[in-house]
Amino acid sequence: TMAMEAELTLLLEKLQLQELAPLFESEAVTELSLLTSMGALMLRENLVDIGVSEQHVQRLSAALFPSYSASAADDTHSVQQDAALASGAQHRGAAADSTTFDSAKGEGMDGDAAEAVELPDAAN
Repeated sequence: TMAMEAELTLLLEKLQLQELAPLFESEAVTELSLLTSMGALMLRENLVDIGVSEQHVQRLSAALFPSYSASAADDTHSVQQDAALASGAQHRGAAADSTTFDSAKGEGMDGDAAEAVELPDAAN
């Protein structure tokens, strides 16, 4: 197994999650950048998959993604919030994600640009 980088070791110690170090090493999770590159939702999924408890996932996630975790800090609501976030993202992202949908509307890339320009107006 690879040795864990100091940054990640320090983070685990700071969060009092040193017990996760051997598990992380056995899963080749040895760099902090690997965890942050996953994003909050993937991180949760991956850590739960390898057997990290929800409580520990929460603690790590809060340290790595402060803005995301603030909204999901309350365990009882985090599942519903995740679901709400996911369905909201699907509605917002539908046009951007699917080129076929864009071309069906006859907008293509221009549609995305136009939407981006309209956003500030909507905020006023």
